[in-house]
Amino acid sequence: MRWLLLLLLSSACAERAAASGPNVIEVPQAGKAPPVDAAPTEADEARRLMLEGRQLVQERAFAEAITKFEASMKKVPNVELYYDIGSAYEQLGERQKAADTYEIYVAKGDLSHMDKMTMELRIKQLRVAEEQ
Repeated sequence: MRWLLLLLLSSACAERAAASGPNVIEVPQAGKAPPVDAAPTEADEARRLMLEGRQLVQERAFAEAITKFEASMKKVPNVELYYDIGSAYEQLGERQKAADTYEIYVAKGDLSHMDKMTMELRIKQLRVAEEQ
């Protein structure tokens, strides 16, 4: 009895599918890819400068890294780079500039409460060390 019911259902489904036409899903065509030799966008250039800056930090070329980070931020603002700039200033022993830059990072960045507290503590430590 079950097999008869299954046979009738499958037959009805096949008839409905035949009546509704072929089962074709239309896929939209993708747009044209940009030419390979397309000029880099501002965002591409900003990313390149940021990566160069981070490489310079690895090489301990902090002053040059700051220049790259600042150039990147002129192309496309990136709050996260304030941290990198502050850190580079700190490595150079420029505590005042580091603290000032970290303050901008805290003010403009989307930090968790814990990260904000950690940065505020670091800023205070830099300010105290600068006074001594």
